[in-house]
Amino acid sequence: MRTKEPPQAKAASTQRDVAARAGVSVATVSRVLNGVDNVDPVIRRKVERAMSELRYSPNEVARSLRVRATKMVGIIAPEIANPFAMEVASGAQRVFRDNGYVAFVSGSESDIANERSNLQSLVDKRVDGLLVTPLEPEGRALERVNHQIPIVLIDYINTDRLDSVRVDNVEGAFHAVAHLVSRGHRHIATIAGPQRYTSDRERLEGFQRACSFYNLNVPQSYIRFGDFFVEGGYQQCRALLEDCPEVDAILAANNLMGIGVLKALRDAGKQIPEEVALCIFDDFLMADLAAPPLTVVAQPAFSIGETAARMLIERVTKRVTGEARQVLLKPELIVREST
Repeated sequence: MRTKEPPQAKAASTQRDVAARAGVSVATVSRVLNGVDNVDPVIRRKVERAMSELRYSPNEVARSLRVRATKMVGIIAPEIANPFAMEVASGAQRVFRDNGYVAFVSGSESDIANERSNLQSLVDKRVDGLLVTPLEPEGRALERVNHQIPIVLIDYINTDRLDSVRVDNVEGAFHAVAHLVSRGHRHIATIAGPQRYTSDRERLEGFQRACSFYNLNVPQSYIRFGDFFVEGGYQQCRALLEDCPEVDAILAANNLMGIGVLKALRDAGKQIPEEVALCIFDDFLMADLAAPPLTVVAQPAFSIGETAARMLIERVTKRVTGEARQVLLKPELIVREST
């Protein structure tokens, strides 16, 4: 009597199967999976419907493709010339180097299209993971890429579904205002960053919390929004001084805008700190050699890079799985002569 053969398990669907079902190329399926945003929405929906019908799992495919690690990782930053970004990258590269990884560093020049291109390029290189300081206000594209390879976010956090590392921006800005109040200042203004990103909003929140705590009168004209570049800080400070001549202290929300504020104060003939005190969020090379040396809220940029790199390696090697982790590091107020 013949024994009945057990039913054969159905093979998992592949990208080729999805492409055939959707009537598109395999390359298009790959672009949808990798989070590339310049795919026609109609085509994207066809691919996603085919994936659903075939019960295609990107995670399973990602595991099957990654038979061996490449020992390559990517770092994407908005501006690699920014002192903060350079220090973060240095910390990350030390950890990667010590663990046998090669890191590719890409700057997006603060352009979202460049960021998307860099992201796709690094995914195409089959890197094992990515550290990203994202420009995209929403994190859906990075979440899709995270199905393929792990991602750790740095500084700008656009989704809570990915691991992230940043400084406690609220605490840092609060301490900066508290310090200015302790020096007798009551008319404190801020040159804030564009409010698209977590760090921008948190620094402004810390400023406002402190002003409320110390019962400071802060009209809306005391809050100016720059672009995180030198020229933006300069122009916003000049307008502030013209509109609000009573301002006696300024908190600049990042190092480049702080340099612009310093130049604007000098050009306006203001004595620092006798007439207007200046505190900058971010330390940077030469801040202690400026005239006068600048009081700063220092981010542990090197440690941020080291921490993010360790977290990424833990994901790549599967030593850590499961829910996303959010790490918050402490800032340090470094008092110098500008306050």
